[in-house]
Parts: sequence; C-alpha cells; structure tokens
Amino acid sequence: MPCRECSATQGKAPPRLLQELGETLQRLRLGGPFYVLLWLLAGTASGLWQRAPWPFVLVALVFLVLVVMRFRIHGTPAGSDENAVQRRLDHIWVLLLTNAGAWGAASAWLLMVTPNESARTVAAISSYAFATAFAHNFPMRLSRAYAAVALTYLPTLGAFIANGSRVELVAVSFLYCTSRWHYGAAMPSTANASTWKTSCASSATCSNSKAVAMD
Repeated sequence: MPCRECSATQGKAPPRLLQELGETLQRLRLGGPFYVLLWLLAGTASGLWQRAPWPFVLVALVFLVLVVMRFRIHGTPAGSDENAVQRRLDHIWVLLLTNAGAWGAASAWLLMVTPNESARTVAAISSYAFATAFAHNFPMRLSRAYAAVALTYLPTLGAFIANGSRVELVAVSFLYCTSRWHYGAAMPSTANASTWKTSCASSATCSNSKAVAMD
C-alpha cells in the first residue's frame, strides 16, 4: 500500500523555495514606488520635465505601470508544487529585469541630455541604490541578479563616459561596478540554492534579509 502522507506531500514545493518566493514578493512590492519617486526627483532637478515634458511623463508612466504590475503579482496557493512556485518566481524576475532595463535606459538618457550636476548626482546615486538592492539577490539567483545589476548600472556608467562627466565621478562609478562584480564572483558556485538555504537556517538571519527592499 502506498503511503498516503508521502504521496500528499511529494509534490509540494520545498520550504527553501517558498521562503525565497515570500521574500522576493516582499521586495517586489516595496521597491517599485522608489523608481517613480527617484525618476520624478531626477527629472525635476534636471529641468527635463520642462525641456522634454512628453518623454519625461511617458517614462514616469512606464514606471507607474510597472509598480501596478508588481502589486498584481501574488503568492501561489497553499500546497502548490515546486513547478508552480518556480514559474511564479520566473514571472517575478521577468518583471524585475524589465524594471531594471527601463531604469538603466531612462537614467542614461537623462545623463546624456542634461548638463545639471545635481541631476547627474541624483541619477547616479539612484542607480547605485537599485544595483545594490539587486546585488543582495546574489545568494538566491546569481545569474539573474548579475543581469539586473548590469541592466541597471552599466547604462549609467556608459552615459557618464559618453557625456564627458568629471573623471572622479566616472572613476567612482567604475569602482562601484567592479565591486559589485567581485561581490558576485565571491559567491560559491552553489550560491543560488544551498548557500542561501544555509544562511537562512535561522529565522533571525532570514528576517535580516528582508531589510533589503529597493529592487
């Protein structure tokens, strides 16, 4: 006779995957509004909303739509199998990577069209913050977090070089990008699964990981 309890639990997603989904959802919802707020701040500081109002508003609407989409994604029903949870995580990461690419393109455009140093500083600091938030996903999803950091930050760095920004600003940006790459490279080869599982062995460690929420 087959074990009923075993067959009932056989298809359930492992706790580690459920924990990852829960924390990713929390970051997904909490981080979205920052893109809208920081874009409005950078655009106002640069005067972009006066010189190019329609493109500025269009970009703001893109970020706003992405925020709405973030809040429309929910967790899987109780007892969902591993494939269902993985599909939901894949869906979330498509949205996160889209958001990262949108910010990278928008910030690069702003840096190329405005000579205002305050606006450039806001855009640079914002890109630092978003890239750092994505870097905290290295222990869970190393390759996807790398892609998100690249989409967020490399366009900003490229724009700094192309628009002839101050050497010290380009140098700091390059050093920051290099440090994120080395941080990811320092992760063990099993970082996307077992390392994160080990680091979340205690509830206190898992609770600390929830503090990073700007991606």
